[in-house]
Amino acid sequence: MKKNFDKTLSRLAAIQSCFQSFFDQQSLKNLEIEFNTHRFNKILDQNKFKMKYDKALYKDLISYIENFKSNFDINEYFEKYIKLKRPFKRLDIITKVILIVGTSEILSNQKINKKIIINEYINISKSFLDKPEVSMINAILDKIYDNRSEKKIN
Repeated sequence: MKKNFDKTLSRLAAIQSCFQSFFDQQSLKNLEIEFNTHRFNKILDQNKFKMKYDKALYKDLISYIENFKSNFDINEYFEKYIKLKRPFKRLDIITKVILIVGTSEILSNQKINKKIIINEYINISKSFLDKPEVSMINAILDKIYDNRSEKKIN
């Protein structure tokens, strides 16, 4: 159980890094260094609570995101999966970032279990978004997972 929580925290950290990169235009590699130096395994409060992350997974996720961004036009990639009146580029940033990180992991890690990976991103989404957005993320990641063999990235 603890190992899975470490992975969840690493996915959340990758989402946070990607979100931050939207605002300050910092590279994901620089944010990876910042997270490793200042955030991972640090004491968070006066009770000496320490969050542990899976650093290897976090590093892989940052690499997956960079590969995804360099291999695809992100707005164009998601348009075929979104059945809304507004285009992907008009979605709120947190929705976009969760989709980018989740898609990057799905396309890059062919060994990942569909139910586990989609549930991870759905559970993270529930912390930030309302039910309609969470349902949309679920549907999109499900379709991407099912079509991933034709869109694999390295």
